[in-house]
Amino acid sequence: MKNKKKILFISTFPPVECGIATYTKDLTDAISTIYKEDLACEICSIDTTAIANHSATYTLNSNNLMSYIRLAQQINKDEQLKVVHIQHEFGLFGGDYGNFLIHLIRAINKPVVITFHTVLPNPNKQLKSLVGEIVTHTKYITVMTEHSSEILQKDYSVNKELIEVISHGTHVVKWKNKHKLKMRYDLGDSFVLSTFGLLGPGKSIETAIKAIPQIIQYIPNLKYLVMGKTHPNRLLQQTDEYRNYLEELVQQLGIEEHVIFINRYLSLEELLELLQATDIYLFTSKDPNQAISGTLSYAMSCGCPIIATEVAHSKAAITEDLGLLIDIESHQQLAQAVFKLFDNKNLMQKITVNAFQKTRHCSWENTAIKHYSIYHEYIGEFGQISFRRPEIKLDHLQNLTTDFGMIQFSQICEPDLNSGYTLDDNARALIVFCQHHHLFFQATDLEHITIYLNFINKCQLPTGDFINYIDKDQNAHIQNNHVNLEDSNARAVWALAMVISMQNELPKFLVHQAKSMLLKSFNWIEGVLSPRSIGFVIK
Repeated sequence: MKNKKKILFISTFPPVECGIATYTKDLTDAISTIYKEDLACEICSIDTTAIANHSATYTLNSNNLMSYIRLAQQINKDEQLKVVHIQHEFGLFGGDYGNFLIHLIRAINKPVVITFHTVLPNPNKQLKSLVGEIVTHTKYITVMTEHSSEILQKDYSVNKELIEVISHGTHVVKWKNKHKLKMRYDLGDSFVLSTFGLLGPGKSIETAIKAIPQIIQYIPNLKYLVMGKTHPNRLLQQTDEYRNYLEELVQQLGIEEHVIFINRYLSLEELLELLQATDIYLFTSKDPNQAISGTLSYAMSCGCPIIATEVAHSKAAITEDLGLLIDIESHQQLAQAVFKLFDNKNLMQKITVNAFQKTRHCSWENTAIKHYSIYHEYIGEFGQISFRRPEIKLDHLQNLTTDFGMIQFSQICEPDLNSGYTLDDNARALIVFCQHHHLFFQATDLEHITIYLNFINKCQLPTGDFINYIDKDQNAHIQNNHVNLEDSNARAVWALAMVISMQNELPKFLVHQAKSMLLKSFNWIEGVLSPRSIGFVIK
């Protein structure tokens, strides 16, 4: 087996419970999945004690200056290690503003990439000097928002060419029925608000709690889920002061039946399901400079309508088609925002669909590919890196297909039978399943090819051309009389020809049926005028 090129990530890492540890775990898992034949992700776990982490190749005692020097020496000795990627937060490293890190990056003779998880605007002289020194010794800087990139350029004089904006990754969530999830988690018919993440005063959960008495007067079946443990740094002498404060506040307001504290680190599956069971996600941070929030990104990827306080990340991420913004610590505005969404179910549904769709490009797999586009400059010379393509999945097409044909539209992943059927979609589906059968020769492909071919036959008129729209009751729709059908007709011709071209692979009765329809369509084909339709016919 060939030697893999290695990327070393210097970061906190599970079992440490913090946002950056989770981020690094998700990113390295995605890189390892896609590029596992050629790349290996290794971990240097940051700790104040340098206690061994069994999943980490190296450890860094962040408060011990000599630990940085020793780590640099270890890194330089490893010839397979091609890039060092540092996850940066000022509090992770020792010294003033974490300036111990400078001793490490000065001594490393490998290319260094650094991700700034926090970018503070209006820096003082010391902070600006430190960031400038870090930038001097790095090849690339990644940030997660355009706003952070702008601050680096404007306030720190960082060259734009050094900065790559790569959005926070999200998990690709398979859409699940909200009502069924509520039943699974004993939420019944409740209207669910939620917040998740490691608790600390900066999250300002009290802003949401103070709004609950006003909200339940209008929405009595309300449940507010506060999901997550307290941040380890907030536990002073085993005393959970912030959580105690929140629980006492709930009691003072008499809303114990409406606020549920889930005081544990949730598994990923459970977290994503609870977010999908959520009707509105509340993001109440009171740090105006918060550049990124993984919790907000995850909530959006689960299709949650968002109510968020105006901080740097939310102002960049939450447009009017994704949620509502409110002032920091304003529980009155939060309540009014809940009412606005609750009273407009169509708006909530629209926001849900928008959030679910607009975060697809931020999947961890896509985030991994974007990071590799940075790394490849330094590892490409050592050989070709192979890309592991995702498995072909036709489950959504199969879910949309009835015994009659493929339904035109879906609500996220739920087939919408009221949308009826179209020749266009069934022709496309026929082409896809023919190609799939050619590659994998599966019996289920023939079942679907038969359904789509029969549908096209149902659409063909005695004149040889086709109708496009059939309603949910399997009758021709009046829309056929008012729309130009050239493109859909030409796609049907292409699909029929695809079946005929596979005459050595498909059953004879299917090929004969396709030939019969194609021959019947020849008179119509001669009159095609649209360039795109002509292209389909040529194919």
